[in-house]
Formats: sequence, C-alpha cells, structure tokens
Amino acid sequence: MEVSKTMNKLKILIPIRDLKYYEDIKPALAYLSKEKYDITYLSYDQYLEIKNLLVVENYYSEEESAKDYLVENSLTPELHKCDPRHFYAIKSEGQLIIEQANIDRYFKEIIKSKKIDIIFSGAATYNIWTVPHEIAKSNNIHSYRMFDMSYINVDISQPRTWFSQDIYMQSWEKDEHKFKWVNEQIDNCLNTYIDQVEKNNINLSQTALLAQNDFYANSIFLLFKNIIRFFFRNDNKSLHRIKSIYNVFFTKKKHTRLSNLDFNFLIYPLNALYDEQLLLRGIYIKDIYSSIQILCNTLPLGVNLVIKQHPVDPGGLSYRKIKELLKLNKNLYIVDHNIPLSNLIKKSRGMITVNSTSAFDSLINKKPVFVLGRTFYSNSNSVTTIKDIRNLTEEIDSFIKKGFELEQLDSFKEILKNIYYESYPEPNNLKNIDYHEHLGLAIKNKLEIIEK
Repeated sequence: MEVSKTMNKLKILIPIRDLKYYEDIKPALAYLSKEKYDITYLSYDQYLEIKNLLVVENYYSEEESAKDYLVENSLTPELHKCDPRHFYAIKSEGQLIIEQANIDRYFKEIIKSKKIDIIFSGAATYNIWTVPHEIAKSNNIHSYRMFDMSYINVDISQPRTWFSQDIYMQSWEKDEHKFKWVNEQIDNCLNTYIDQVEKNNINLSQTALLAQNDFYANSIFLLFKNIIRFFFRNDNKSLHRIKSIYNVFFTKKKHTRLSNLDFNFLIYPLNALYDEQLLLRGIYIKDIYSSIQILCNTLPLGVNLVIKQHPVDPGGLSYRKIKELLKLNKNLYIVDHNIPLSNLIKKSRGMITVNSTSAFDSLINKKPVFVLGRTFYSNSNSVTTIKDIRNLTEEIDSFIKKGFELEQLDSFKEILKNIYYESYPEPNNLKNIDYHEHLGLAIKNKLEIIEK
C-alpha cells in the first residue's frame, strides 16, 4: 500500500493502554524525527499529560446496546474476552463489551475523518490495541503489534522486537516491508541458536520467568505483601498470587516424577489461564481445563497426557480442578513445573500445544508437534495442525505414528528466518543498548522501509 504524506509527514497512530504505557514508550518515540512524522495517540481515557490525544467517545453506556452494535458491526465481537482485565476482574465483561463497542465505532469514524498511515500497538490483547488493529487491517492501513521475541536470540538477554500484522500471527510481512538482513548472517545465527538449545545452553523459559512475580508470590515477603494489598485494595491480582501459593503447595502432592514416566505420552505445556494464546488462537478451546479433558477423552489407547504448568504462573491452575481431572482420567499426569522441559521432551512421543514457544524446544530436539490453534506454525510443514475436532483421535494417532521427520526441522528454520526478517535488530547484533533506544531504532527503521 502507498503511504500518504500530509504536509510531508507520515501520520502515525499509537494506541495507549494507560499512562504508564505512554511513559514507557515516549522515550522510544523520541528517536523519530518531528519533521518527518506526525504522532497522534488514541486512548479510552482522558490524560491531560498527553498532547495530540484522541479520546474515545462514549456512544454506549448499556451492555445490551453495545452488544447489539458489536454483533452487527464488529469483525470479532467477542474480542474483549481476550483482554487481560477480563481474567483479573479489573473490568467486568459488561464493561469490556461497552468499551469494545465504543472503540470500534469511534475508530471507524476516525479513519474516515483523519488520514492514518501506520499504527504501532503493544502485544497484549487490550481492547485499545486489538480493536483498532483489526479495523485498520480491514481498511488496508499498516498496523503492527510489537512483540518481544528475544528468545530467538543466541543471547536471550538482548532485546528483539517483532512487528506482526496479524492478530493470530499466521501471515508473513510483504517482502518489500521486511528488514533487509543478510541471508548468511541469519543462517549462521540460526545454526548457532539451534545448537545452543540442543546443548541446553539456552533456556527458552528464562525470559518468561522474569515476569513470574506478576502472577505468583514466590517468597514469604511477597505473600505478606499481597495479603496486605488485597486487604486494602481487594484487587483480584493480589488474590490470584495468594491462591497460587495454595495451589502450588497441594498440587505438588499430585506430581509424577520424571523417572516414573516410563510409558508412551505426549506433553501438553499449559498456557496461563489468562493467556491470549489460548483464548484467542485456540480452536474449539473454551479454557485450559476443558482442553485437558478433550485431549484425555480423545487420545489413542495406550497414549497418556503429561501436563506441565506455565513457568510464569505455576499456581494459576486450581488444585481442586486438577485433582478432579486426575481422578477422572487415568491417562493424565502432571509434573513439577521446575522440571527442565528438554528432559521431558526427550522421554515423550511429541508435544501438543496451542501456540506455545515450547514447540521450539520440541522441534529442535527432533520431536513432533501437534497444534490446536491459529498460529505462526499453522501455515508450516513443521507441525501437524488440527483439521477436525470430530476426528481428533485419528489425527493424533496418525501424528504419533508418523513421528518426526527432518523436513519438519527445515520448515521450522524457515519460520525462524521469517521472524528474523520481520524483527529488529540484525541477527548478529550484540550491542547491549538501552531498551528505549532499541525500540526507538526498531520503529524508526521499520518506518524507513515502509516509506521507500
């Protein structure tokens, strides 16, 4: 698409989740020339601190009228269910429906009255990011969700920003808008990366563990801190952390040791309960518990399911529900979330996932992957994607019998190559720069490519 220039400036829209996000991204945007780019912000709330801010109008205040609007006019009327605030009860479903409807209608008015060339949004599925993103796509406006893809670096402490145009991450960027990295550099980086994962020198869950404190009180100090926070604020996030301690303590009694997994099994690494990977991209999946039950019901005879909780949220699953699932299903086992995933993979027949990056480990360790969702794996021969839930037993049975083929690893390498071509910086970059500088340069370089 040709980008238009008003007064020789490219018009950029940045949806703002909250004031904190604005303060986080503002230093990065300072790397963009004011002479070349006109930046406008979009928010559901009014912030006097932000100049050039568009505030969503409140067309709807009643849930029913908002729901009617979404059913008749929205591309994805239930997108609000993927908003993290739904899980944490920060906003009720009714409030999120009203919010989605207001953003949907307002943004459609905005693109009629204002020329927008490009949109940059955060990665999570907040209404203010996902709704404009989907509408912009349908109107052929450049729109990118910016993901942290550091875990495909050899040194996973280095930042890498991936610009994805697709909310399910299924489609690839047009060749003319990809970063122009040298093929040989990508090949060398890929080979080193895969070699290091095989040797367990790279722990792909390491970056995720940095966020564990957001969901789990892993010390006495944090436990008491969250009890006090909940007492004064009555917030659901603190309650979740407190419950996690209880769930982890009692679920440990149900763990099976790695040494006792001497039977045929598939690994199902679990997403966090609130994870958009599950809610947005999972096909036929209502929630984690129902997905576990579906798999237990449909696994071929003699094949077991081993689940492992997400390292970020190890106590996120209800002990009561896990206990019930284990009692109902003799082919279900749960292991300690601290067990190295690679050790589990090597004993398995393969992996089932929605869109977990655990599949990276499985494919690199030459174990097949069965995918239940719409993902960046879906259009690839590296995995087997579910075709029909009614024939799931036959599909999984065929998947197990087929096993792993080296062509799958080659296809997986092509996926990683595409991610490198759509992300910044160049693959062999080892500069340890400030994150704001990294993000600012990433956006700047992406804009320069699009302008050509």
